[in-house]
Amino acid sequence: MQNLIKGTFATDSGTLGVWNPSGFPMVTDCETWDSELCEDEDMLRHVRAGDFVPVGIDHGADGAFGVVVRRGTDQNAVILTARERAYLLTESQPFLFVTSGLLCLSGLEHVCSSPGSEVGVAEIEAGRYAVKIFLIAWDQEPGMSKADGSPKKKALPDFVVHISPETGVESYRQSVYALDPAAA
Repeated sequence: MQNLIKGTFATDSGTLGVWNPSGFPMVTDCETWDSELCEDEDMLRHVRAGDFVPVGIDHGADGAFGVVVRRGTDQNAVILTARERAYLLTESQPFLFVTSGLLCLSGLEHVCSSPGSEVGVAEIEAGRYAVKIFLIAWDQEPGMSKADGSPKKKALPDFVVHISPETGVESYRQSVYALDPAAA
């Protein structure tokens, strides 16, 4: 099990996502972003193609979120840590992710053909992957919140993202929401 990306990522567009920059060659500025990703049906087209995997509960969730992305292999499945499992709220069905060798994580507003500094980027083997999103109740773990309610440095992330090579038997979720809002 390998951490590919770990950090806090912000969004003003209401959702975070894992994405493949080669799936967005036409997105080079605000106008081209708007024509490719502004509407739910546009985003859903990219979800179905495996270019974008939403990370979050709904589009209205602006803010900053702790996220860790882990990669498994055919020999070593990705699993939650015991701490993460203890505070797991819900998990998604797998999403399809197709990459030419890069995995990016950012707010939806940063999706483009050439990732900027606000994007977490990791190199992975080109191919087809199954991605699952786990929502973690980090704030329910005793002693992990500061007085202002923000997470302490050792707090669990809001989301754990697992990416594993496709096995060929997956039934993929096709939604602009990683998790159903009612389930969280």
